[in-house]
Amino acid sequence: MAENYISPMIPVWVNCRADIGTYAHTRTVEMFLESVALSSLGAIDARMANLRSSDDPVNLFDLADMEELRVATLSALCLSLQAIWEQQLRGYLSGCAEELVADRPGLAEKLMNNDWDFVKRKFFELRGLPFAHFKAHRDLDLLQLLGNYCRHGEGRASKAIRSDFPEFCTHVPASSSLFPGATGTPARVDIVIRVDDLKRFAGAIVSFWTEAEWIYNNSISRKHESTVKAIRKREEELKLAEIKAILT
Repeated sequence: MAENYISPMIPVWVNCRADIGTYAHTRTVEMFLESVALSSLGAIDARMANLRSSDDPVNLFDLADMEELRVATLSALCLSLQAIWEQQLRGYLSGCAEELVADRPGLAEKLMNNDWDFVKRKFFELRGLPFAHFKAHRDLDLLQLLGNYCRHGEGRASKAIRSDFPEFCTHVPASSSLFPGATGTPARVDIVIRVDDLKRFAGAIVSFWTEAEWIYNNSISRKHESTVKAIRKREEELKLAEIKAILT
């Protein structure tokens, strides 16, 4: 039997056809993390472990190369994860724009090409919720900065990361040169991406689309009783989360 229950704890918006396709986004991200990111890094780590256990001094040079490869791989995987997420969100909003504001045909194209701040502004305009409403918004903003840093190197993104996210920064002390007459390397602050960071960002993307799915379900005018039951269960989860947040 259909019901018209709407949870006061979950927002509502105007559902679009684009909402229906987002169910696959979480699975895409989870599969990328498990089958691509962790798998490739696991192979590198296994190779490094073999090199460390070897008595052959030549393997020390191979180990140094593998360490550099690991850093480069983490950077590439972070950029890939950010690209997947950005394509998902831009495509979703473009679909919403085509349905909700058909009298603005250029908006869908702008959503695919304009900068991140533009996308977030249009998210609020099209969905009626600020991007900051979503629990994972800070991590997703950070992922955007890291993606820009991995793609372009030093610039505005790296300055913002060093200023606002010091947990990603590692101090590297100055070192002297191995060759007479040559200058050494000055001290610096490196931006370091770790395996746990990839897991963190994948979790943030999954969290975003999971929240969006709950909003979609709550926005259905006539719900199947199983949907209402799931929403009421979700309400209990949100209440428990609020209590835990107060106690911690």
